[in-house]
Amino acid sequence: PSATATATTTTKLFGIVKPYDHQGYKCSYRYRPGSIPPESDPSAPPYTTSLQPPPPPPPIVLLHPIGIGQSSWYYKQLINYWNGPNALYAPDLLGCGLENGNDEWNPGAEVPARADQSTTLAYVEAIETLIHEKIVGGGSGGGSGSSQTCVLVSQGGLAPVAIELAKRHPQTISHLILITPPTWKEIAQPLPLQHRFKKYKAYTSPVSYTFYDALETPLGFKAYMRRYFKRRPDDQFVGFATERGRVTKQARGTIASFNSGALFDRSYEEELRSIEQPTLILVGDADEKRNRGR
Repeated sequence: PSATATATTTTKLFGIVKPYDHQGYKCSYRYRPGSIPPESDPSAPPYTTSLQPPPPPPPIVLLHPIGIGQSSWYYKQLINYWNGPNALYAPDLLGCGLENGNDEWNPGAEVPARADQSTTLAYVEAIETLIHEKIVGGGSGGGSGSSQTCVLVSQGGLAPVAIELAKRHPQTISHLILITPPTWKEIAQPLPLQHRFKKYKAYTSPVSYTFYDALETPLGFKAYMRRYFKRRPDDQFVGFATERGRVTKQARGTIASFNSGALFDRSYEEELRSIEQPTLILVGDADEKRNRGR
């Protein structure tokens, strides 16, 4: 962890950026308070103040995808226009959100056989720190620490992290939402270490870093999005993803590790079959490639 990086509470677009510490690493999260229901509003008529206000609804924790320029800002539209009673928390995952003062983190590709050293678990433990210290059980995060449960949302390939968190905390995580998760086969069948290491070497080679230089420009990123997602990307999204400070060489190791399949070092079939929480899976009709495997 860097001794010089600083993360301070800042008010920006799409929520308030707040710092937290995890095992010596400087981390951050984006916070949006929920709307105050009339029965708990101090300015409400006197006849309502005598009633015991209902407990706040569970906060929602949003896990962003990992990729070029991606961090908690990914949920900017939701955070900006949110008017629900639930508080929103969007953490910057380890190695992401460097523009918010977070430390660089490079997990590499060699995921040991020991489960307690896996890349997935590193992400899980960082989110656990945030949930326990800032969100539930009287934490001092954004003001909703009085809640005892939370709803967990993951995007894309972060599904293994969400699944593992749900397994470890059935009493704390009340509901699980997986947005465009990998196919059942991808989650149930682990990628061999040799395969992951080979891909990691390719993604961190000088040739790949030249490719990163191109992808981190608006034109290159837009071309990549069109090829991979088969649609024209939103210009504002492209602008945020390639904004200076978000696309840095220090973030490439985290991206290379993710793209090499580091989160799929083991099968999650058992967890999926035994998961206790109500789980919602959201996929778009246009995601034809993955829908064929679901």
